[in-house]
Amino acid sequence: MDNMDDCNIWSAPDTAYVPAGRCEFVGRVHVCDARARARVMCQARRAVSGAARCLPEASSPRYHATHAMLVRSEISRRLLRQNAMLKLSIESEFAAMPRAARPRFERCMASYEQALLGAAAANDAVIERVFGTPARAGPLTQATEWLGFSSDGVYDGLGSLWRHLAKDWSTEGAAGGAALRERIVGFATSEAARWPANTPLSIVVPGCGQARLAWALANALPQAQVIGIEQSAATLGLAKHILYECEGADELTVHPWLDAFPNNLAAASRVGTVSVPDALPARLSNLDLRLGAFPGEGDGGSGSQKHHVLVTNFFLDCVDDLPATCAAIHDALVPGGAWIFSGPLHYYQGGGAYSPRPAPALSHLLELAHDLGLHVEGLPELLPAPYVRRPGAFLHEADWTVPCFLARRATGRH
Repeated sequence: MDNMDDCNIWSAPDTAYVPAGRCEFVGRVHVCDARARARVMCQARRAVSGAARCLPEASSPRYHATHAMLVRSEISRRLLRQNAMLKLSIESEFAAMPRAARPRFERCMASYEQALLGAAAANDAVIERVFGTPARAGPLTQATEWLGFSSDGVYDGLGSLWRHLAKDWSTEGAAGGAALRERIVGFATSEAARWPANTPLSIVVPGCGQARLAWALANALPQAQVIGIEQSAATLGLAKHILYECEGADELTVHPWLDAFPNNLAAASRVGTVSVPDALPARLSNLDLRLGAFPGEGDGGSGSQKHHVLVTNFFLDCVDDLPATCAAIHDALVPGGAWIFSGPLHYYQGGGAYSPRPAPALSHLLELAHDLGLHVEGLPELLPAPYVRRPGAFLHEADWTVPCFLARRATGRH
């Protein structure tokens, strides 16, 4: 079999017709039967085993630096691969357009296609600036991707990354979410005043995304330790770049809407840009961003760390088991601690097949909180929390107005 190191991982598989069930592709290599497929995977395992022997000892600083570099390289490679697929999609979109003797229309559409592809190339440059130029993927990675054994999560998708970057860190996005962010910070500030001055206050933000809210809490409450937990390595990587590596405002310019092909006023609607960050954030020693899940390793393990304030902002809509997650929120709080909720209740269906799941109303969530010993204080407020609007779009898909409330864990048994 051909040496798979000769494969070009930035190219999509060949597009020649393949009889169903007879042949698959690994990079540019045909895998035509089960025996060949097994041989590919065997070679991949041998290559990975050999690479592992080259790594430094796990306890050494060099190991941690090497691991961090490999993680960034892997994120970069996956995002660039997604962008390569987007470029192919754009080319296919225009190739499918019927040809006719309409010279002005065809010239406009050709110019439109080139503008989109140029914008996608500009996004490539941003990916490499943030995550670095990736090393070429080894055989195992190529095999698992092209054989369909791996996939990127929702929040590791480019469309989600760009739109959340715009929502958190662009001038328009920061202004749109200012009222909600200020209300949450106000709740947390009031909570801090409830505890003795020498209390080592702990605030945790599960699903912190690109960390604008976590940063705002740490900035407003320097006496508190703020922990942001995020399950998407790509999302957390962008957050850390903004917080720790940017040197000025509007340093990165991205095109967030290249995949939004329908219902645009003009080409500028789809190739529009946003620049981030809106202002250079201060480096804060009391902000700790962790890769992991909640409840789980991001919070130091199941129930091992208790917090005075727990903030879920645009988080509960992503969980599959709402009662279990709310129970974990209760258990993560110290007695008398506060849960600050904001965001939608149901957006992602959950599960690989996107099968429907229960969608409680806000009133049901309040009843669940009461059942768990989380007592809501006051009435929920409705506050605007829009995503950045695509310029000239006929439809704005995420113009959210969301509830916000504070619930307190009982100090004794409930």
